[in-house]
Amino acid sequence: MNYKMKRRLRRAGALAFAAIFAMGIPCAEVEASSNSAFSAETAAENSVEELELTLVESSRTPESGPTPRTMMMNCYITYSCSSSGITATLHTGTSQTASVLGVKDVKVEKLFWYGWDTVGYADPYEVTNAASLSCSFTYSSAEYGKTYRISCTHYGNVDGYEETETVTSSFVYEY
Repeated sequence: MNYKMKRRLRRAGALAFAAIFAMGIPCAEVEASSNSAFSAETAAENSVEELELTLVESSRTPESGPTPRTMMMNCYITYSCSSSGITATLHTGTSQTASVLGVKDVKVEKLFWYGWDTVGYADPYEVTNAASLSCSFTYSSAEYGKTYRISCTHYGNVDGYEETETVTSSFVYEY
């Protein structure tokens, strides 16, 4: 195939794609909603387990070291698997003592063939005048070999400056 033939085929292909896109492609309409605020009624309808956060540790003094540019630091989720289910600890920290420090939008989600679905949630938990917070919960309905993820939003208020950080951790339950 010579150069002119290749050039004509490329142009014809480009024109075909341009014609397809110029006509428009029918799109499916998708409606998104935020499910960050669960209620007892919503949980009962969808068989979502309500989890209870318990305080593990709270400190009034910030960690020493260099001061970061942002207020939130050391925000992470740890988890362990046992015969009683998945136990997760949510760690939140600030560079200074915060007037309000907490976690919200705490969810346990399970991976299904169609995507992630919420199977557990916890109400927000907060402390006052603290630089760090650790709280934990146990999700007892975990199934062997299934993939789960835990997500939450850490938040704090230092001298009127509010900041949030969302953290997600996913894993396979194999206990």
